[in-house]
Amino acid sequence: MFFLNKKIIFSLLLVIITPKSFNASKKIITQEINAVTIVPVADATLQKLGKLYSQKRENKRYTISALEGKKTDAHSCPRVHQLLFNEQVQIIDQQGDEYLIRIPNVFYITKNNKQKKYNTYWSHKKNFITLKTLKQKGINLNHLPQPIHHNKTSEYQNKNIVTLTMPFYDKKTDKTFSAGTRFVRAFPKKSKNATSVFIINLKKNKIDIISVPQKLCLTSYPKNKKEQRDLFIKIIQKWAHLSDGFIPYVWGGCSFTKLYNKQMISHPTQINRNKKHASIFKNKNKNMLVSGFDCTGLVCRAAQIIGIPYFFKNSFTAAQYLTKITNFNKLKQGDILYFPGHVMIVSDIKKNTILEARTHTHGFGKLHEKKLGTIFKGIRDYKTLISFCKQKKPLKRLDINGKICQTIIQAQFLQLPLII
Repeated sequence: MFFLNKKIIFSLLLVIITPKSFNASKKIITQEINAVTIVPVADATLQKLGKLYSQKRENKRYTISALEGKKTDAHSCPRVHQLLFNEQVQIIDQQGDEYLIRIPNVFYITKNNKQKKYNTYWSHKKNFITLKTLKQKGINLNHLPQPIHHNKTSEYQNKNIVTLTMPFYDKKTDKTFSAGTRFVRAFPKKSKNATSVFIINLKKNKIDIISVPQKLCLTSYPKNKKEQRDLFIKIIQKWAHLSDGFIPYVWGGCSFTKLYNKQMISHPTQINRNKKHASIFKNKNKNMLVSGFDCTGLVCRAAQIIGIPYFFKNSFTAAQYLTKITNFNKLKQGDILYFPGHVMIVSDIKKNTILEARTHTHGFGKLHEKKLGTIFKGIRDYKTLISFCKQKKPLKRLDINGKICQTIIQAQFLQLPLII
């Protein structure tokens, strides 16, 4: 889910947008309404876009083409989270065309209140349909996957759930579903190369059965902690080394529906600098759905695909909840390197590589796997990196040209949470 850019904006919004502002609604829903996401990817924000983009038409407010915005301007890119098809939410309030929703599978805390878990966001009402409406249409709700919930880790893994590990285009619905999308397994005739799942067909008010290629989905969970770690790394490494393009860095990004190339992204020099709220980096095709990951969105989505209980919306929250590694001999692949505003993933200790979703402002703007020496000045192996962290020495972070772009003074390793 950002330091010196989205991190600052996110932190400011956490102070500005408090439960008091939620209670300022003119139309308060007295009882929460359960709903399900019916679009492949739905952007979520911390404040109403009706207020932030008051000059825009309602149907254009949630068409956020920005991948990453100005450092101190939330207006340029207000996205802080993305929901996927079939993810369930609770509708708390409605103002105009926007819902205030509670999301069960991610939360964040603030420095002012480390005890309270916040998981409330705004999104467009067209992204959801209530379970009551589906039931009225005669749709069997058992064909929808039960939501992942941060308070119910014991029920996390379900043998009847099929989860995409790669994007999948379905001809019946003419939609491309993101990696991480969950479906309930159907059981028609068996196929070695495909898995059948249930899917909502709102045009015909029924549940259809579609076939998903086996190579694009996960149908069974790892059996032990080593298998969990190995699969976690394998999925992210696959995403980082796709040959036809790359997964871009996206503020609040928690999705993967499409690969990008450099020509698809506007650079600051191509943007009118006189325009007050111009985005720094954005998708040139304004009609194309923006998908990609930020640093914590990457960890969260990959972890939840395979049943790892990682529910943290930003790096600060992860640092407060994950166990700090003090015995560096126990450092393993999948563990997380944290410093304020960012998380990275230990991918291969022997090969000295690390995974991250890296900001555009450093010249990368994508998910990648890199040698430590190309990320930190003078750090060529994990032995040296561990020594720096242990002695609390500052780390010099390098940009794409090998120049120092940030000095880090609070780096620490955190354990990947495992439940097996």
